[in-house]
Amino acid sequence: KTAYEIHERLVGLEMCIRDRNYPYLEYLEKVFPQSFVEIKKKNLISENLFSPFVINLSTKILDEVQSFVSEVYKIKDSSQYQDSLPKEGVLENAPDTPSVLSCFDFHYTEEQGLKLIEINTNASLYLPIVIQGCAQCSQCADPTFDILLNTFIDSFNLKEGDGISILDENPEQEGLYFEFLIFKEWLEHSGYKANIIGLNDYEKNHYKNVYNRYTDFYFNEPKSELLKKDYYSGRVNFSPNPKEYFLMADKRRLMNLRSFLEKTNPSLAKIIPLSKLFKEFESKEDLWAQRKKYFLKPSQSFGSKAVYSGKSISRKAFENIYSPDFLAQELAPPGKKTFVHQDTEVEMKFDLRFFTFNGKVQNYGARIYQGQTTNMRTPLGGITPIHFS
Repeated sequence: KTAYEIHERLVGLEMCIRDRNYPYLEYLEKVFPQSFVEIKKKNLISENLFSPFVINLSTKILDEVQSFVSEVYKIKDSSQYQDSLPKEGVLENAPDTPSVLSCFDFHYTEEQGLKLIEINTNASLYLPIVIQGCAQCSQCADPTFDILLNTFIDSFNLKEGDGISILDENPEQEGLYFEFLIFKEWLEHSGYKANIIGLNDYEKNHYKNVYNRYTDFYFNEPKSELLKKDYYSGRVNFSPNPKEYFLMADKRRLMNLRSFLEKTNPSLAKIIPLSKLFKEFESKEDLWAQRKKYFLKPSQSFGSKAVYSGKSISRKAFENIYSPDFLAQELAPPGKKTFVHQDTEVEMKFDLRFFTFNGKVQNYGARIYQGQTTNMRTPLGGITPIHFS
């Protein structure tokens, strides 16, 4: 399916939006009855996960995102790009297993256009976004379920009856554990064996195929030693995996990707904010003097973990995070929209998430929030559909 076919599906779903009381729990109970029992018993879904609002944008933005995603994947897979990267051992003898459920996160305003915030090779929220759309309608024949299944089949070279382990360090402690439950039930319903395992269970309970949500991206920690051995030997297929992370999602690659895009498509290159490692500034004091122009973030992180706005960071916090491999990324403020709720205007920030596989956009949604960084704590915030027109 193309991004445009997905767009047509989403337009249909968005026309059925009612209000904040849409029955997503009823939909879960109907479609994922096994998962629903535990979800309800343990109250696993935050009340601020699903927003009642919709983000309306021009289809030109969807066109631009698809062009950008396609170009980034072409660069990522090229020998010229891979040969230009630091020789850190990640590329040597690493299996070529494409990453399922990668995503590109953007900020967007009319003044600045699209600005890439990060590429993530183990993104969350795909199924909750689909469920939100399905729950808003009386019926759901959503092609993105089939699109997603095909990416798992392609990535792992699955045969009917094969097994897939969903791995995280401590799955039940994750804020989106309910997503693991519905992934498991969905995979089983699709004809595959599936289990959810923590790092301590890996040695004795994993299948040959691992859908990897564990965030030691390079398997460098001592507790990841067996994962690393199994990955590089090819004994276990990991998707996502260290090679894909190294090529695309390590935040140091923002600079490499922008450099290549500047040669092939300068207009798309501008989507990637200028970035510099802390060690590339003349000194710590030079960075401190320029801090208000940047977001400061670890080069290897995900979401909003340890991310600071240079405009508001204190000197003490700056000293605590200062490290040569931290990244200073050009400020790209999030978009803002004013919504009406119960006759009251509410201004919210938003960012855009586009799920991708092998250069194509699969699905998308927005996250609405208030505060310095994206979160799922804002009343009336959370994930929401994007309506392109």
